[in-house]
Parts: sequence; C-alpha cells; structure tokens
Amino acid sequence: MMKRLFLLTFIAGCGSAISAGVMVVNVDFQGAGGLTMSENGGAVIPFAGSYWNPSGTGSGAVSLLTSTGAPSGLELKLSVEAGNRIQDGDALYRDYVFGDATIRGLNPGQDYHVVIYSAANLQGIFRVAQPFDSNSPRYGEISCTYEHTVLPGVEGCDYAKGVATADAAGEIEVGVNPGAMSGLQISPVPNPEPSVVLLNLLAVMVGAWRRSRQRHEDP
Repeated sequence: MMKRLFLLTFIAGCGSAISAGVMVVNVDFQGAGGLTMSENGGAVIPFAGSYWNPSGTGSGAVSLLTSTGAPSGLELKLSVEAGNRIQDGDALYRDYVFGDATIRGLNPGQDYHVVIYSAANLQGIFRVAQPFDSNSPRYGEISCTYEHTVLPGVEGCDYAKGVATADAAGEIEVGVNPGAMSGLQISPVPNPEPSVVLLNLLAVMVGAWRRSRQRHEDP
C-alpha cells in the first residue's frame, strides 16, 4: 500500500513553464510485443531528440536515458501486474500496463513536471504518492469520447499533467489501476536564477517602502 495516496483522476495543471533545454525523460509502457514510441511530435512536454525508454511488464529496476539518449542518472522501478494492446493508437497509445512505477534518483524536495498518458479509448485513474499540484477537471467532470489515438490527445481524457515534488528518498511514485498507463514524461522544474530572486525581493521591498511613504505623506 502506498504511504500517502492522492487519488487523482486525469489530473492537470503545471505551475511553472517548461524551459527549453531542460532534461526530459520519456517512458513508453507496453505489453508484450508492443511498439516503442520513437518520435516527439505532439508530446505534452516538448523535448530534443526522439528517445522513449521502453518499459514492459514485470518487476525490477532499470536505468533511464534522456530524450537524446544520454544517461539521466534516474532509474525506473516497475511493479506491473499486466499489460495489453488495443487495435488503435500510435506507438505510445496502443499498448499499456497497469500497476506502479517509481522514478528514483531525483533531487529530494525538488519539483518535477510529470505527464501521465493513458491509452486510446481507455480510462485511467492515476495516483501519485507524493504531493502533486493539479487543477484539472477530475474524472467524470468532463465528457470524454476516447477517440483520440495519437499524441497528445485531450488533457483530462487521454493524459494528465502536473507538478510533483520528489520525496526525501528522491522518488516520485505513480500508479494506475484500474485503467491504463501507456506513457510517462518527467522533467525538472528549473529553480529561479539568483538574479530573478533578488529582483523579486527588491520589487517587494520597494513596494513596501512606497506604501509606507504614502501613509506618512497622507494628511
């Protein structure tokens, strides 16, 4: 059983923009004999390159590569109960699994953009063990026709996105059951540059000084 469970059904909402050049790791979950995604057109998190880490059924841990095929320093621990294929969908959407997937090797306490893809014409009920910032409609609050078979599909029906915070062990754990999990993307939320933080602080201080001065000048 997961230590803290936030039941999120087709969750969405990213609090920060995704900067160009930031490392992106893609995972294509698939049943036996499935095709691995090999392109970046339509992906929710844009990325350089075209690499998707293939991940099948079973249990175990594997190292992950970035979207350009370089070592990421991250690891995927998979505990999948079953996988399957469907008749329609691109290489990502046409095959799927249900179970738990944990990304390891993250920076503890850092925020990460996370996108979870379902499968064409199948529902997915996702759960994330760590804090997950989301403000999209929950399952059942919007009408989904499940007719979208190529990336990106429709947010709230075919994929979920949000910002998750890595726990003290440097992990983010995602699970799906019942339903389908056909893919996952993860990318760090860049920390603001020191100059940006300083400018914001100065703006707050100037605003406070102006308000104080105004109060003293008013009769």
